[in-house]
Amino acid sequence: MKLFIFAEKEEIELALNHFEIIHEEGINEKYSDFQKLLLCKNKNRKFYIAFTGVGKVNASMFLSYILATHNDIEEVINIGPAGTIKNIEIGSLILAQNLAYFDTNLTTLKNYKLGELPKLNQYFSTNKKLNEKIQHIFSNITLANVVTADKFFSKNDIEEINKNFENVYAVDMEATSLAHTTLIYKINFSSIKVISDNLLIEDNGKDYHLNSLKWKTKISEVIFKLLEVN
Repeated sequence: MKLFIFAEKEEIELALNHFEIIHEEGINEKYSDFQKLLLCKNKNRKFYIAFTGVGKVNASMFLSYILATHNDIEEVINIGPAGTIKNIEIGSLILAQNLAYFDTNLTTLKNYKLGELPKLNQYFSTNKKLNEKIQHIFSNITLANVVTADKFFSKNDIEEINKNFENVYAVDMEATSLAHTTLIYKINFSSIKVISDNLLIEDNGKDYHLNSLKWKTKISEVIFKLLEVN
């Protein structure tokens, strides 16, 4: 079964009302009631939707819980908003090829690159076959790299990104930790980022909010197309 994973419920709210929710569960209602796993149904097809909460720890912790307790999940597809450091339109689709941590820094130690952890590569790769299926569905999607950090990126980060990473089109707060987790659990993983704001402008935070309806609509279109095919 497929798991579509998001940071926040609001990201998928336009599509969620069209799905039948068969079952809902979480871990701890007192401390993490924003983390939910939904078993959904649409046109006789069952699938999971998860909301992890914002940030790397929330994302990896809740995905680990899900994969450890649900052995029927065969692939994980992350969909969500992301900033861009390129001159591309809001609502553009980026398919993550390789992902890296932007805020992991061991470079004061010898031979470490920014984003690299001991005994791990700098980049975490997504699943090639799953990516090819997604590219077949979305002819206008761009295959590129993504970096992740526990921060809302801004124009001040662009130089450091370009200095340390290759072919980065999108930045977010969860995707690399999800890729890291699925690697450990040996689950096929892809990540589709919908551009929500542009770091090339001074106030991309305002850009994110002003364009919320546009990128939320695109996210809904993405999940409906994925469900039609698979």
